Amino acid sequence: MNLMKIAIIGSGFMGREIGKLLVEYAFPILLKGRREDDVQQFLDEARALLSKRRRWRKISEEDYRSRLARVEGTVHFDHRLSEADLVIESVAEDLEVKREIFRTLEETCSEKAILCSNTSALSISEISQACRRRDRVVGLHFFHPLKFFKLMEVITGDGTSMETVQTACSLLKQIGKSFLVVKDSPAFFLSRNMLASLTEALLALESGRYTIEEIDQMGRRSDALTGPFYSSDISGLDIIYHSLLPLCERIPQRFQVPSILLALLERGRLGKKNSKGFYSYQDGGLGVDAEMAAILESYRTKPQTNEPLQFSMEHCMLRMMNESVYCVEEGIVGAQEVEDVIRLVPAFSKGLFRHMDILGLDEVCRKLRGLEHRHGPRFAPAPMLVELVEKGWHGMKSGRGFFTYS
Repeated sequence: MNLMKIAIIGSGFMGREIGKLLVEYAFPILLKGRREDDVQQFLDEARALLSKRRRWRKISEEDYRSRLARVEGTVHFDHRLSEADLVIESVAEDLEVKREIFRTLEETCSEKAILCSNTSALSISEISQACRRRDRVVGLHFFHPLKFFKLMEVITGDGTSMETVQTACSLLKQIGKSFLVVKDSPAFFLSRNMLASLTEALLALESGRYTIEEIDQMGRRSDALTGPFYSSDISGLDIIYHSLLPLCERIPQRFQVPSILLALLERGRLGKKNSKGFYSYQDGGLGVDAEMAAILESYRTKPQTNEPLQFSMEHCMLRMMNESVYCVEEGIVGAQEVEDVIRLVPAFSKGLFRHMDILGLDEVCRKLRGLEHRHGPRFAPAPMLVELVEKGWHGMKSGRGFFTYS
């Protein structure tokens, strides 16, 4: 099988991680970074990865040398980019920066090259406005940790061609990923749902009634592999913040940036990548340090202006369910397409929309209305959900909900 030649733009953490994942699958890789040190770090990491596979006899000595020879790095938009079949841009979540890169890529790369942006929230349609050939621009949403998170999103912009989507999907299949093809929208589908859930956990922490460890323990007991705050530290609190912004702008009645997230960012707490987020990771440890304890104490002693949140992980699940219905209603993704892949997420081993059908759509709607009455419009049931309930489509018990049951 002839493997595509892939160029990666960006030598930060995610750029290097994407590069290493592709190296594992023997793709020819050219990584373009801003600094020589970052590029060299990637080359060293790729060499170490291949050396380990050779030691474990996963690859032969000949294969090791052949693969290593196909891994290159540069700090320039040089002629080698014209040989790439597919380019993955993975730089900071800044629309203008990405647009400038795509302008340069269109001038440097082959006309047949597929141009992909790795983004968790920015509009692919707006990024592609920098290009004359918008048909070859597509979004790829990688999740960290890349090696273990098997589910991804392929995001179509206004002009993305079916051929471009098929090429991107072909690459993901070759590297063992399952994926949703979603329509361009703020935070797409997976991030939008995860952020709805995380917002509830953050607001509960702001209430001063719960500790980080207590909420994370609730998350682990609810079939999540990790708690919401540890997961956030792994993802990066800066990434979460930038992913929330377009949702806050587009759907302010349901999304906000919790003040406790801003408090952490103001103190330079980005998560595991710089050894301090909700938890401290100094010297390989894991715990809540003095600075984080002081932040939490300030919320605990702050007078409450609203009714304190009686929190449970059900609040997070209901927010996710409701946003999923909004996404189907808005044509971002189909319910069946979600069901086909969402079972890879441990908390949704029964599916997502099918799980709502099992619970009863009338019951889901009732619980959302109760939370809306207590905590505001972010819990307002999606119109599509209300319509299904009013039609008597309550799910499995009535024989019809999102799906039909005999």
